Amino acid sequence: MFYGLMRVNEKGLNELVKTVEAIAENTGKINGNLKDVSESLTSGIWIKNPTLTTSKVNPRLETWHDSVLAKLQEFVLLWTSAYGKSEEKQVDPFLTDLQNNLILIGRQLLAILSESPETASNEVKEAIGRIAANLQDLGYKKFYRDGGASLNAFDALGDSTVQDIDALVKRVFQEKQQIVENTVEERYD
Repeated sequence: MFYGLMRVNEKGLNELVKTVEAIAENTGKINGNLKDVSESLTSGIWIKNPTLTTSKVNPRLETWHDSVLAKLQEFVLLWTSAYGKSEEKQVDPFLTDLQNNLILIGRQLLAILSESPETASNEVKEAIGRIAANLQDLGYKKFYRDGGASLNAFDALGDSTVQDIDALVKRVFQEKQQIVENTVEERYD
């Protein structure tokens, strides 16, 4: 009564060759994926928590101003020196890395802004917030095949942000200088 219910499929050399070829193909795909992961790790891992690199418990007044100035200078150097609106750098992967850096700097500025001392003027705080928003806009900007209009808008926003930073840096230096002078006066009183 069990005759013919079980079959034994015999496979020959052709099936063995096909199976080995399938294994080789899958191994090739795995190697390609591992190579992509390796290249990604070579260029670094993005830490998306900006407070890891900027937060301090109870920052001193001078330290807060120095942190603001350092982040603003980081953007200006990145924009003018590393990018410089060079045509060779207006392609991936450089443009994507640039945008990731801009997003990170913007988030770090917001983290620094959240720890601003009471003596910081509202004018400075608002300017930092606007610059951080501009950096976020630059970081998430999409580029289209529109004859370069989207790239021109990207460059214009970056250039205007550099100008805003120049004005803000002067104001931050003034505030920092006032704090230093007040601290010196308090020591000698």
